[in-house]
Amino acid sequence: MPTRLEDEIKKQLDESRPIDIDKQGGIRKGDNTESPVNPETGEPVTRLKDNRWFSWYHDNHKRLLSEKNAMLIRFPDFSLTETLQGLTWTGYLSPNCTYYRIALIYPDNYPYSPPKVWVIEPKINAPKHQLPDGHLCLLHPSDSTWQTNTTAATIVAMASTWIWCYEYHQKYCGCSNVPCVHWPGTEA
Repeated sequence: MPTRLEDEIKKQLDESRPIDIDKQGGIRKGDNTESPVNPETGEPVTRLKDNRWFSWYHDNHKRLLSEKNAMLIRFPDFSLTETLQGLTWTGYLSPNCTYYRIALIYPDNYPYSPPKVWVIEPKINAPKHQLPDGHLCLLHPSDSTWQTNTTAATIVAMASTWIWCYEYHQKYCGCSNVPCVHWPGTEA
């Protein structure tokens, strides 16, 4: 049976929160202080943070090839580049009449976290399902849609559906109220 400390450490690891390690190599509950010290002894501790010294695609060539193949089959006009933000697919979607240029950016810990999608142009500001930094809310943690074998092609298809819903909302409502009954589809 795990102890409370073990439960807390597991929670910190699951949430990619910093972990403090004392000079004997013991792991202790982090206290988020600027200068990590053990409050009981005053001795310094080492703070492990979520770091990656290389990107996932340098280590997992088979997955990268799988991602490229899935995109080539389903979205052949998209291009893959390495940007400052990370490995990025860019291309156009047009679920109705307007063309939307999107960018899908893989996180460093892919495939354990999903990529994020932004509409680059035209500039949009949706009343629902768009986060403050502008990326589209395509997944909800409780719906279990994201799995480690889900590819970028699936996420781009979800973005196309999101854009269709956005256009439908703009056509039939255009409001900025949340919740809005004119956004099609079920909520998580």
